[in-house]
Amino acid sequence: MTNANVPSDLADAVGRALNLLDELHVRMPAMIRDHKRSDVGFRNRSYARWKPGLDKLKMFIVMSDELGSSFNHRSRKRAVSDENYKFEAIVALHARSLRVSNEIQALLREGFPDGALSRWRTLHELAVVATFLENNDKEISRRFLAHRGVASAKALKQYLEFLPRSNMSPLQPGELEAAESHRSSLLAEFGKEFDEEMGWAFPVIPKPKRINLYDLELATGLDHWRPRFRWASDDIHVGAKPYHASLGAAERAKDSPVLLTGRSNSAFTDPAHMCVISLNLVNHALPKEYQTDEDRLILMALRILSNEVGETFLEIDHETGQRGRRT
Repeated sequence: MTNANVPSDLADAVGRALNLLDELHVRMPAMIRDHKRSDVGFRNRSYARWKPGLDKLKMFIVMSDELGSSFNHRSRKRAVSDENYKFEAIVALHARSLRVSNEIQALLREGFPDGALSRWRTLHELAVVATFLENNDKEISRRFLAHRGVASAKALKQYLEFLPRSNMSPLQPGELEAAESHRSSLLAEFGKEFDEEMGWAFPVIPKPKRINLYDLELATGLDHWRPRFRWASDDIHVGAKPYHASLGAAERAKDSPVLLTGRSNSAFTDPAHMCVISLNLVNHALPKEYQTDEDRLILMALRILSNEVGETFLEIDHETGQRGRRT
């Protein structure tokens, strides 16, 4: 039924759009079947090409998962008794790092190397923070954990600012007030610097304002990753990007342009190798006072396997004759 206030040309356009949508719904099952066949074919071909590297990447992540799980289950009771905030903070970061590593692996298996590189950016941040916490006393980890209260209060304040335009559920009565009260108590305990985004890292990094990830990279000696961090940010932030800057288009010649919208089995080496290096940094950040001789043996094996992962992916690149093809 057409609303009398709607112009006839608009009503006609809406009707045609609905008819088109109905037709597409009818065709959808066949379209889904075709794309599923295409996706399965791609996965099989891509896995056949990268199988040795992908299998070693999976092995590395599983070994890291088993290390972290054993470490947590064996040592948690003692760490709680010790009131060791460093243990709590780093074990939680280790779990998050494993999840992100699994996401990187899944994106590579599905043919999205640019997405994998973007997720590595998060893994790098986790590695930097975990290393920073391990290098400092447990009070810094206590500040890191407590800082969630500051971040939550700021998030709730912003949440309220955009209601009801955001079409999100209203806050519970007193919810923001409670969060702000907790934030105030944290600032009273830790100082006004604690209100900054990374204020938890003060006073190890004696900047009263604007402590950032680069400061933590400098403090941990991981600042040499900054160019790769910027590279991994390229698909996260909006900006002009030529087609050949995409990893997925790495094997296309510059005079053969392509606007990549889907899968590619090009350029898996960097995201995979960067993944295991960063995850291994988090592995080594697990507090040493709770490590056993077996843990240290596993860490040594993981360091060797990390190199194997990078070498295997690089060999596949060379053997398939694609690396450096772009001219």
